[in-house]
Order: sequence, then structure tokens, then C-alpha cells
Amino acid sequence: MKEKCSEHVATATPQISVSCTRKVSAHRNGKAYCWQHDPDRVKRLDEERRVKWQVEWEIRRQAEKEKYQLQEVKDACYEACKAIGPPLKVAKHIGAVVEAAKNARQWFDAYGAHGPGLFGGEAAIDEELRIALSQLEEK
Repeated sequence: MKEKCSEHVATATPQISVSCTRKVSAHRNGKAYCWQHDPDRVKRLDEERRVKWQVEWEIRRQAEKEKYQLQEVKDACYEACKAIGPPLKVAKHIGAVVEAAKNARQWFDAYGAHGPGLFGGEAAIDEELRIALSQLEEK
């Protein structure tokens, strides 16, 4: 009689399991296992699956982070547009407003929440926007 896998598998009936009928392909810790239930193989496949999901999760997390940062730039543009005034004037200078918001975002990314000197965090972004907007008004 050929040796069979020592693993038990579930059946369609709950709470009932039967011995695997596949032939043995490996012996681990004194037990016989088929190719499907080999503990080393199962462990390796679980690790590969975990790494794959971790990479996919990191990609999703990065996309969410970029979406959040884009929203911050949009919010900064909106606030800058409110400071300029009437819609026609905003439409005339929208490119410069967007550029000011990008500069503010880069400044914040470079210096972090506390920023250099006396300005810190969002106050520094407000200052950057204020300077950019005053330059717009001069044009």
C-alpha cells in the first residue's frame, strides 16, 4: 500500500474532515506530506503572498498620500484666489496662483512643520503665499 499524506482536509459537511489521499512527496518532522500540504511549501507561498500584498498596500498608501497632498495644494490655491478678489482678476492670474501654491508646498516639504527662522509650518506657507500674491498685485 502506498504511503499517503498525513494532513486532514475539510469536507462539504461541517465539522468532518478526511485524510488527504495524495501520495507523499516530502517528509517533515516525522510526518508524510503531499506537494500541496508540504509545510515548507505552504510557508514559502504564504510569505510570497504576504510580500505581494504588502507591495500593493504600499502602492495604495502612496496614492492616497499624493491625493492628500494634491488636495492641500488645491486648498492653498482656493485660499489664494479668495485673497486676490473678483473672479475675473483670479482668472487672469490663476497660473501665478497655482505656482505660488506649489512653491509653498515645496517650502513646507523642505523645512517640515517648524520651518526655518521665526516662521513655522502653515504660517510659513501663508507668508509664502502672501509674498507671491503681493508680486501678482504689482503686475
